[in-house]
Amino acid sequence: MATTALPRAGLWVAGHRLAALPRLDGGGGVARVAPACAGRIGRARASGLVPGRHGCPVPAGAFWGAHTGPNPTDRAKAGCKRHLIVDAPGLPLAVRTTPANVRDDQRALELVRAVPPLPDARGVRHSRPMCVLGDSAYGVNYVVLSVLLMGIVPLLAKYQRRPHGSGLGRWRYVVERTFSWFTARRRISHCYEKRWPHFQAFHDLTAALICFKRLRRLLHDF
Repeated sequence: MATTALPRAGLWVAGHRLAALPRLDGGGGVARVAPACAGRIGRARASGLVPGRHGCPVPAGAFWGAHTGPNPTDRAKAGCKRHLIVDAPGLPLAVRTTPANVRDDQRALELVRAVPPLPDARGVRHSRPMCVLGDSAYGVNYVVLSVLLMGIVPLLAKYQRRPHGSGLGRWRYVVERTFSWFTARRRISHCYEKRWPHFQAFHDLTAALICFKRLRRLLHDF
């Protein structure tokens, strides 16, 4: 193997002096020749980012989106609200999340229509429940009339007829207990989501877990 002697520069690395290269400038650096060697760099494609407020798409700590609203029971703080319909034992049949300032009656019919076909004690499947129970927040005229037109008996407390409480007694505790099962999940006890589909998806998952636990218990007892 033939070797040739290269002129040496004054740069040392680990005890060895480096050979001088023709592209280095007189001081041994690349500052003068780098722009000419680099050439022009063109943009390959757009980054996909869009300018946002204060230079970022979502401000830090801003967990309050269009799916939240002023809470009338908590000094108008931004928050969410869950609407729930359950069967007689308390299993969730449908759940919806809305801003905190949405009234209960505005989602009542949506919940009733979302109830899936269920079998009775004899195994006959029904597309609609026989009756629905609710406190005075649901006992407005248009909700009562719409439920009647569906062929369902509305056992709803009259709107603003009672000074306090729903008057439903032991039937109301069933849905309140199911509400506590949802609240026990730290991920949805408060709204930490920036978008409504994420918050709703966690509620659907929680409802599925509640039903799964009840089914597993029944199969174990069987």
